[in-house]
Amino acid sequence: MSEKRPFIVTFIGDGCIFGAFLLILSLFPTFLERIGIYSAPFHAFLNVPILSENTITLLIAITLLVISYAYLNLKIWGYWLMVCINVLFLIGWVIAAQQSGYESFYENSITVIIGLIFILPTKKYFDQKTSK
Repeated sequence: MSEKRPFIVTFIGDGCIFGAFLLILSLFPTFLERIGIYSAPFHAFLNVPILSENTITLLIAITLLVISYAYLNLKIWGYWLMVCINVLFLIGWVIAAQQSGYESFYENSITVIIGLIFILPTKKYFDQKTSK
């Protein structure tokens, strides 16, 4: 990559890596409780009877790591996957909020919307010349 990556792309990509790290940490609830952190289930809106909660959490964390790798390397498919995963999270949180009535789900939706507001304008850094 001949040009320096913009700060906003680095910030979003690093935030995605941090989110994946937190998801991986949530797989070890006894460790988190020992250091004084309570971890609520991340995927309260997912109900897949074939897979366990830990498997779903691990798959989401791996997906976030792959997406952030491509996003940080200014790959156009990384940009579109970042947009898609945030839209899927938004849809999931809205459905969970409708089903449960908890206000914290609405707060998560607002967080994802703010993330999309920052992600969408970064498309100009992912043109074909810089992504090769």
